Amino acid sequence: MDFVPLVVLFGVFFIAPCLAILWRDVPLMRRGVKCEGVCVAIHRNFNTAKPSVTCEFEFTGDDGKVARIRTTPQNYPLAEVGETRTLLYLPSKPQKARVATDLSVGSALFGLAVVAAISVALVLIY
Repeated sequence: MDFVPLVVLFGVFFIAPCLAILWRDVPLMRRGVKCEGVCVAIHRNFNTAKPSVTCEFEFTGDDGKVARIRTTPQNYPLAEVGETRTLLYLPSKPQKARVATDLSVGSALFGLAVVAAISVALVLIY
């Protein structure tokens, strides 16, 4: 049972973030409303060890209200100012909209599969 601390570390550092990504993105994929959003600003952050870029999008929801969102930090901008991108949002939470190409479900599932394979290998080795 020497591998228990390793499995706990995998759970904390790999499984939990993957589940958090799934918790965030799967509802958007299943129930999200598609709309077009216009990039109205690009924000560059050079104050960190790894500089990042976020885009600010403006869109009009089904209820006619205009909303703005910022993307998650990226290495490159997802759009230039004035360009449009497809967004997904939940009508109850338009402030949580995401750019459709920025969803991370595939990466999260891949991460979970890798962690599962490593965990099984650890169990079989020990």
